[in-house]
Amino acid sequence: MGWSKAPMVYVHRYVAYLKFGEKLFDSEIVVRHLDGDKLNNSVDNIAIGTQRQNALDRPEIERLEHAKVAGKARRRLSKSQAEQLRIDQRNGASYSELQERYGVSRGTVSHTVNKKFY
Repeated sequence: MGWSKAPMVYVHRYVAYLKFGEKLFDSEIVVRHLDGDKLNNSVDNIAIGTQRQNALDRPEIERLEHAKVAGKARRRLSKSQAEQLRIDQRNGASYSELQERYGVSRGTVSHTVNKKFY
């Protein structure tokens, strides 16, 4: 059996397994980095918990920035907004300008312009 057949195991999961055993495999359990540093896999920095607890391990400023980006990605346009976005794009507005103007992600702008949404 060569190396190519060996399973890949992430260091943080290996450390969590050594520390917590089979609990690691319970439903809805994730490995947490208590200081929010994904590269710090020391035993003292590794814990297990829920995804919510894991998210709260991130520094507050990082959580707020992530929420801002995620909120834009989920924003939907009304039909009239989508129509106006297409008009603005035909009149020369760039994707970046449309993102800012309508508070949506680049993907939403692209899908709206190409009529994959609305």
